Amino acid sequence: MMNESAQDMTRKMLRWDPMDRISVDDALQHEYMDKLHCLEDEPTREALDTTDFEFERRKINLTALRQEIFEEALCYHPELLAEHQQDILDAPAHDIKQYRLLVAGESQYSSDSEQDA
Repeated sequence: MMNESAQDMTRKMLRWDPMDRISVDDALQHEYMDKLHCLEDEPTREALDTTDFEFERRKINLTALRQEIFEEALCYHPELLAEHQQDILDAPAHDIKQYRLLVAGESQYSSDSEQDA
């Protein structure tokens, strides 16, 4: 069984909405990391290109999300990716950009009618 601190850290890292997830800096300061955190020995880097996470910025449906996750997983299995790409040659191309961008403060869970209000 996980201790309370580990459970808290896990809950904060696994939030669906990226705006609600714990930041890296906050995670490193979390009490669960006390024994592992060493400021002098931690590399830093520039922020990631958000185009790698385009699906998080769009109001997409469950089917599109599943497709995005499936295609991302295939990147780690090039032989299956090639097979999948061959299979979908006859199918219409999947384009995440067909879904509208979320507006500031909007969640994937909000309905479109809430947005129009």
